[in-house]
Amino acid sequence: ASATSAATEVEATLPPANEAEWMKFDVIILGDVAPEDLGRENLDILRRYVVNRGGSLIVISGSRSMPHAYGGTPLADILPAVFRPSSRPLLNAPEDAYRLALTAQGRNTIFMKLDDDAGRNAEAWNGLPELHWRHGFLTAKEGATVLAYAAAPSPAFAGRPAFVPDADTLLRQQQIERDNALLVTHQAGFGSVLLFGFDQTWRLRYRKGDLYHHKFWGQILRWATADRIAAGSASRRIGATRARYPAGSPVGIVAR
Repeated sequence: ASATSAATEVEATLPPANEAEWMKFDVIILGDVAPEDLGRENLDILRRYVVNRGGSLIVISGSRSMPHAYGGTPLADILPAVFRPSSRPLLNAPEDAYRLALTAQGRNTIFMKLDDDAGRNAEAWNGLPELHWRHGFLTAKEGATVLAYAAAPSPAFAGRPAFVPDADTLLRQQQIERDNALLVTHQAGFGSVLLFGFDQTWRLRYRKGDLYHHKFWGQILRWATADRIAAGSASRRIGATRARYPAGSPVGIVAR
């Protein structure tokens, strides 16, 4: 695999040849790959890619290895969730079916907006069919942001009147979201990691073709490359919060 491959030579059967080749990527997506297929050296490089280089890592859980086979590895250190290590495949979910529910943070995250209108965006996510597999042993780490979680496959509740929960109710709900995380992210050093606790984003094509699926992944990749603040030294960096801003909008500056 190489970030500098020709457009006609994008298929690969081996990881990048060395650390310099890994560092050329702006975004790395890991699916259900076994740790022995990567090797300890590449796992160390992946950690440095995120923490030191400021790269974006997207990890998609799978029944075979990801992430339960990575206990005690450098990848486990930078993931935004803790998990129960296991050498066996995890073929069964904790429930027969569930639905994807957005958290408050998820509703306000740019790449989770399938429609700019909040009501239509909620309808789009609530319109997904029931899902049937997820990684059942993921809990979001302290400081990580849960964007979506697994909820009971009950009818959508968009029409219910809004209410302000008390502190105890809010804390219980946040714990439910953390214990059933489907999408969770956090900063790791100079970089960021986004973890999917399920492997069925293709369900976004349900009755919509590629409309939502293409938009969702396009927005994720723009998010993953927009907040890279490579300018600076080994101890401090500064940059803009977005790659582009609409005319007249405020510009955000971030320093680490």
